[in-house]
Amino acid sequence: MTINFLKNIFILLLISISSNAQTVHRVTNGMNLQTVIDNAASGDVILVEAGVYGNINITKKLLLSGPGYYLNNGNSAYVGTSTLGTINFLMGSELSIIQGFISGDINVGAGSVTVQRNKVGNIRIGHNGNVAVRADNVLVKHIIGGRPEVHAQSVSFIIKNNIFYGGFYFDTPGLGEVANNTFDCDISNHEAYFGHNFLNVQFRSNIFGGIWNHTNGNFGYNEGYPNQFIDTYTPFIIEKNIFNKNYPQLAPSNLVNVSFTDMYLAYPTNPNNLQEDARYQLAPNSPARGAGENGTDCGAFGGDDPYVLSGIPDIPSIYYLNVQPSVPQGGTLNVQIKAKTNN
Repeated sequence: MTINFLKNIFILLLISISSNAQTVHRVTNGMNLQTVIDNAASGDVILVEAGVYGNINITKKLLLSGPGYYLNNGNSAYVGTSTLGTINFLMGSELSIIQGFISGDINVGAGSVTVQRNKVGNIRIGHNGNVAVRADNVLVKHIIGGRPEVHAQSVSFIIKNNIFYGGFYFDTPGLGEVANNTFDCDISNHEAYFGHNFLNVQFRSNIFGGIWNHTNGNFGYNEGYPNQFIDTYTPFIIEKNIFNKNYPQLAPSNLVNVSFTDMYLAYPTNPNNLQEDARYQLAPNSPARGAGENGTDCGAFGGDDPYVLSGIPDIPSIYYLNVQPSVPQGGTLNVQIKAKTNN
């Protein structure tokens, strides 16, 4: 009774995502998600319950919402996860939003797409899964995953308040903001932080740590300019970030050669068995506290839009549910529910 009851309440809360949607589609484990996507109309909402659904291609404006991830930490009474394979946003999917999933790589080959609150492989802006394409005004926030990539035809993007394990790969003349991200790069045989053909990309209030492995050991190795982040003829801003190394092109506002021993709440050890994203919350005496722009904290949990634990979608959710296991015939079912918003 409890599981089915919770699923129904979960769906009722999720329907509040959008009052302007044409149709709300409910997808349960065993259904073909791609078929639901293909049959939906532009502007529809697709609510995906726990299950494994494979690769998907999106060619229209949709809002896709799963329940989140790492949900056995008290943030949600609904503990199932919706797992996808590779996600491709293709031409026609402009203005789409995806949130609350575990997935493989996400390729954003359309403009004005928002990817938020997901646990992903790599995320590629300006790529449709086969070739580089133009994709402007893309927003990536509150995800935990491999690395962000921005490819040559993308012009504008915002990447903020994320946790990345793969550094970054930027090969774009675009206008971009990279703010309040936590980079803990674990690459050992490839470029860690790679920048090429930058124009007007701003790096503010990030934490750059982990393994650095690229030509000459430089931050943001550039093929044509191996001793600096990007070439000196390109405008860029790198301010108020934290680095575990020192690089000559960094402005004095950045903190360099910083020890990461007391940076995070549960690294390198995890005595309280926190979930992976929760471990990157700043320790009480972290050097990242107050080191960011305008005196805010650096990293994913700083700034004006901090990372949200567990990828809980930005809709109401139940975090406590108490339901009687059985009720006598003619008896009263007593239910206690606590819900919260997740803006």
